[in-house]
Amino acid sequence: MTISMTKIGSADGFGKVVMAAALSFLLLTTVKASSDLATVASSSRKLSSKKTKKTKKNGGPPHTNMCSLVQTDLYFNVTVVNEYGSENIFQIFSGPEPIASEKICEPDDQQGGYKYCIGDVVNTKTSLYSDKSLTNKVAFVTSTSATTGINESGAAVFTTTGTLRSLVETGNELVYLGNFEIAEYGPVNDVVAEDLAVVGGTGDCDYFVGTINFDVVQDDEVGSVGIVNTVVKIA
Repeated sequence: MTISMTKIGSADGFGKVVMAAALSFLLLTTVKASSDLATVASSSRKLSSKKTKKTKKNGGPPHTNMCSLVQTDLYFNVTVVNEYGSENIFQIFSGPEPIASEKICEPDDQQGGYKYCIGDVVNTKTSLYSDKSLTNKVAFVTSTSATTGINESGAAVFTTTGTLRSLVETGNELVYLGNFEIAEYGPVNDVVAEDLAVVGGTGDCDYFVGTINFDVVQDDEVGSVGIVNTVVKIA
């Protein structure tokens, strides 16, 4: 009996030691897991903070931009000179023949010797000045207009895309597009207005949206002159 009691006691002692070791291992494992979770959480917070800071820096519109292209009216020469190096180019490119149908064109000569047909493309480049006397060149405007229809009056309708780019701050640019008719290319009245949508820009003009308008007016001092007026806001 004594020997048996001793063996049982030894077994109990060993079991307690094993249990204590197991509990110690479990405790250490739990502490390490908690530490690992804390490290992961801390890293996540830092990463989230970095993302948030980056979003604030690059994801939102700046509010200190001074886009020189929209601060005042800009002026252009209405005389077209289609030559290399010209500051006022207006060229028409005849569109291809349609498939399985006749080409649709303006019924009458409404545009100074040319009858526009659907599919025709007009490319332009025009220098812009800060003064009506056209002495201080500050920007230029380029555009591509595709003839997409003939309206009820028999005049061509265009879909236009263009850019307005500063020569002073080289990164400043506005992009515009929209529907356009040559009959609108003049002083704005209550019936028609050739406003095109400004959809964005670059440089100091980024995040700007609004409208751009092209007029041709008679001035007592300089005669006929073109005016570009842009009304925008920060998106």
